[in-house]
Amino acid sequence: MSEDASSQLFQKCLVNTHTANSLPVQKGLFTRLRCLPLAITQATAYIKENAISVGEYLLLFNKKVDEFGYILSESHKEHGHSEMYLVGVTWLLSLEQIRRRDSLAAEYLSFMVCVEPNDIPQSLLPLGPSQKEQMDAMAVLSAYSLISTHADGKTFDIHRLVHLAAREWFETEGVLVGLMENAMTRMEEAFPNSNHENRSLWRTYLPHARYLLKSDIVKNHHSTRTNFMWRYGMCLCADERWNEAESSIRRVLETRQKVLGEYHRDTLAAMDALASIYRNQGQLVEAEKLDAQAMKIRGAQLDLLNGAGFCMLSLNSGGVVRGLSSLYILKHIMNWLNHDRKKAKLHAVKPCEVFDLIGGTGTGG
Repeated sequence: MSEDASSQLFQKCLVNTHTANSLPVQKGLFTRLRCLPLAITQATAYIKENAISVGEYLLLFNKKVDEFGYILSESHKEHGHSEMYLVGVTWLLSLEQIRRRDSLAAEYLSFMVCVEPNDIPQSLLPLGPSQKEQMDAMAVLSAYSLISTHADGKTFDIHRLVHLAAREWFETEGVLVGLMENAMTRMEEAFPNSNHENRSLWRTYLPHARYLLKSDIVKNHHSTRTNFMWRYGMCLCADERWNEAESSIRRVLETRQKVLGEYHRDTLAAMDALASIYRNQGQLVEAEKLDAQAMKIRGAQLDLLNGAGFCMLSLNSGGVVRGLSSLYILKHIMNWLNHDRKKAKLHAVKPCEVFDLIGGTGTGG
């Protein structure tokens, strides 16, 4: 951008000419920021919000350059990353001021750095003490020109260069892992299940979920990550996005096999889901292998007649109603058991063939 265009942008953003200083001082700022529109916009917003002069801002900027500069290697600067460097310095000045002014705004900015920078829904942000404080926090970020607001007033963007520079800074400071884990926890809380009535919501969240999950910063065995990835994968299945779903559900299965073991019901659920994905992809051989594996595991679980332990069922009794309820409960247990045994190609069993002792099924006196 030319110097004249920079001056026009500066005057348009600043509005208040009392803080503008002389034209040479302004030109000094434009030169320092290399006439980069985003950096000028952020610098102007800082000047306006804190009611300081351009000269005062230049002093703050020059002090911060040395502090921020070490996070970018020479190779970064040589390969066209000078824009990110300048934006990083203006961003860091704003961040420090925001932290002093509004901790919730700083928390929101940290969260936005962990998700896709475009189309961030307000409903995905961490909950604040009140709706007013949430709105005030977003107003602070907007005032510092760190985010832009969509026409609906409920969706936001953070500029790509701000996003990159902020991640670099947080990583260098050693806090990015913690921020990503917090974002993962919030996403796990907010991300809905794959029911049809939630479709519009989880479609809005999917890009941000994908961004979080593709990062290796949060370890794969992290329980929150696995539970979240399961719901993410099932939503992809509901959308018939089989290739994306396969990658997620396969990772869930691998993690659950390691952490929970093959016989856990959540592991078997992931195995069933992956087999279904394979069938929809036309990978019938792989689907049959998984089905056979799941059937074998369920068979080992359900073939109780070959067990060497003592199997007892205890049901509360006392009165006609409770006694009848106990019989219905027993019937439900046997229906569930024989349903899964049938899937495992095992014959149906009676209660007396499964339980060594059944107590509390009498109807009372």
